[in-house]
Amino acid sequence: MKKQSGSILLATSLALIAWSCNQKDPEAKGDYVQGVFVVNQGNFSDNNGTISFFNREDKEAQLDVFSAANGRTISGGLTDYAEIDAKGIFLVDKDQGTDLIEIVESGTMKSVATINKDVANPQHVIKVGSNKAYVSCWGELNSDYSYKDGYILAVDLSTNTVTKTIKTGKGVGILRLINNEVYALNAEGSTVTIIDPATDAIKQSPEIGDSPVGLEADNNGKLWILCRGKYGDWSKPGDLGTQPKLVRLNAQTKAIEEKYNLGALSASKPSLLTITSNKSTLLVGFQNNVYAFATTAASFPLTTPLIKRSGTSLTALAVDPSQGLLYIGSTPGYKQAGYVVRYRSDGNVVDSIKVGIAPKELAFK
Repeated sequence: MKKQSGSILLATSLALIAWSCNQKDPEAKGDYVQGVFVVNQGNFSDNNGTISFFNREDKEAQLDVFSAANGRTISGGLTDYAEIDAKGIFLVDKDQGTDLIEIVESGTMKSVATINKDVANPQHVIKVGSNKAYVSCWGELNSDYSYKDGYILAVDLSTNTVTKTIKTGKGVGILRLINNEVYALNAEGSTVTIIDPATDAIKQSPEIGDSPVGLEADNNGKLWILCRGKYGDWSKPGDLGTQPKLVRLNAQTKAIEEKYNLGALSASKPSLLTITSNKSTLLVGFQNNVYAFATTAASFPLTTPLIKRSGTSLTALAVDPSQGLLYIGSTPGYKQAGYVVRYRSDGNVVDSIKVGIAPKELAFK
């Protein structure tokens, strides 16, 4: 047992050293040319989502760049943001009213169009082609707040219209484009929907594990999927739900190569996954802490965090591909500002930057 633990620590340490060597200090760039966008979800019932922006060398963020550019607020919660061919795409989830896709000029944040056709509980947006985006949507929930099957909207950004609706599983959220295929994670089920973005046709929907919520590709071409596990029934004492797992998938055959238990079974579940810029170390967010695992590790115990935190909720986790720094979203509450905290690979803090309420996603430019 001691021998295996030593091997895990050595492999992880070597991967982290390689990650550290890839890091660079921030360099000055122009506003909205290069920098970091922070999607602040806001407090859902207050419809007060915002998007903050800062250059990498800054110590302060512009807190609400959309309002500054347009003289109005987004008037909803924000769930994601992406830049596609000089346009920025916001996903707006409203407590009351119609959810929508807000499209802006990426360099100025000036609004150019909105789409509300078939938009219900939008979750994630990615580029899948020239002037083409996919937007995952939960759809309307049932009266008991359970999930119906979700769907993906194919959006033509040359006309700002929805061109197709692609049916998926329940709770579709994270989307990833890998090797010209789109992987859509059905977080309230156990499948991943794989789509050809050239034709919008579903190629297959393999069973992966309970509640897939994160996906990353490593430097060996393997796919890693974080399966959160099902939550237990709170009305049944002792029901801890199902075991969280990391699943390694062959990108060519789509066969599951290995399933690893992620820590011990507990009522709490890990929900955030990212990977270092050299694609050799997985980073998992669990109970407000961050754990690092080399992709060559033999097991994945949630025992010794790379970053141990307390006092605020961990709501976002990402690595800047140009700097290699780890960014986390820190949420002290849903009625006050949140923070983005930057870390180096050894877990030491670089700085923290005040942003909007409940930072949920990070977009690097």
